[in-house]
Amino acid sequence: MNTSLGFTLIEALVVAAVLGMGILSAITLAMYSLNAGAASHQQVTALALASNALEC
Repeated sequence: MNTSLGFTLIEALVVAAVLGMGILSAITLAMYSLNAGAASHQQVTALALASNALEC
C-alpha cells in the first residue's frame, strides 16, 4: 500500500481553482460595491441640486 503524506498534483490544482474562484468573487463584490457607492453619490448630488433649484 502506497500512502503519501504530501499533496498530489490534482489536489493542488483543486485548491488553486477554489482559491482563484474565491478571490475572483471578492474582487467582483468589491467592484459592485464601488459602483453602487458611485451611483448613490450621484443620486445624492442630483437631489441636492434639485432641492436648491426648487428653493430659488
